[in-house]
Amino acid sequence: MESSPLPPSSAPAVEASTGPAAQDVLRAVAAVAPQLWFPRRFAEFSGIPRDSLDEPLWRLRQAGMIHVADWIAGLGQGFQLTRTGEKAVEHPDPLSLADGAARITESGEVVVERAAPVLRTAIVAPALLVLNVLWFGVGAFLAWKAGVGVEYLKGESQAVSNQVLTRIGAVSGSHLLLGEWWRLLSSCFVHIGLLHLLGNMLMLGILGPVSEGLWGRGRFAVLYLASGLAGACAAMAVHPMADTAGGLRESLLAGASGALWGVLMSVVVWLVRYRDDLPEGVAREWGRKLLFAVLLNLMLSFAPGISLEAHLGGGFAGAALAYWLDRRRAPNRWLGALGIALALAAMIGGLYLTMRYTEEWKPLREVHAVRLAIAELLKKSDGP
Repeated sequence: MESSPLPPSSAPAVEASTGPAAQDVLRAVAAVAPQLWFPRRFAEFSGIPRDSLDEPLWRLRQAGMIHVADWIAGLGQGFQLTRTGEKAVEHPDPLSLADGAARITESGEVVVERAAPVLRTAIVAPALLVLNVLWFGVGAFLAWKAGVGVEYLKGESQAVSNQVLTRIGAVSGSHLLLGEWWRLLSSCFVHIGLLHLLGNMLMLGILGPVSEGLWGRGRFAVLYLASGLAGACAAMAVHPMADTAGGLRESLLAGASGALWGVLMSVVVWLVRYRDDLPEGVAREWGRKLLFAVLLNLMLSFAPGISLEAHLGGGFAGAALAYWLDRRRAPNRWLGALGIALALAAMIGGLYLTMRYTEEWKPLREVHAVRLAIAELLKKSDGP
């Protein structure tokens, strides 16, 4: 990249004892635009200490008016104007035009405070909440017709209630062995009892609009569905059978907890990556609330009847996909789609391998083999 000497007109009159103001540095950068501006060269020309430029440079970067460019041997680190900086050059108080609020201290210093991000209106999260509630209503209606309406609302495990849950999309190991893989996703919209539904929908109602506002509607939908799928895969891979009072029985999995853990962790990822875009007080407040939410949900994950694997699997998937889909990191849509496809393949492939080779799945594999043999015999007996 070409560079040129700093023209005399670009060096504002500066007292060496005080150092330059941020607006003077901004105008100096603008004087050599579109070429790079080098603090070392400016300091040598103007006769001011190089260190006195650090504070105004930092303030201009925080205000989004300059950005770090190339480092060139012999000249040092270069800087260039941003679009915001180009518009602010002629303003008497450039920092007042920065994104966020500007305030003046008692000493007359202008301090720019970042504003909290403006969240887009949520559409997907409310739609998912309504869909979950309506689907629970469908199950409750079918349970009422079957004579177990109250038991279904309480989430009591009974043969008829379980049949209703299975009918509306819950998943078990036997279903997967029969090839009903779609249940891994449909189970994320099925809830075992009214209390289970209310708890999950409360979390979706609080965190869903926040995550959707930060990541965008499309990314949020991907995060929710992929996290739910990952949680279901993890839970079924590790615990296809459950220890009950009546002995070892097949697990029946349902609930949006994996998807919601993914949503929670996506907000955590955003805060970790972009906390500098928030005022310091807001960043601390978000951090405290998210830490409380993670710890509370982690404790609830150890309650009886709750799948810790589904929570952790959904949370890990949500964090990983949020990082991958970050628009500042991977703006290429094809690259994002490739990552999602590979992640889904890894989830399904991992579950398939556990189904086929692990000891936890051995009882179900044996029962499935017997069922297939019986079905084959019946088919032959019905033949000509």
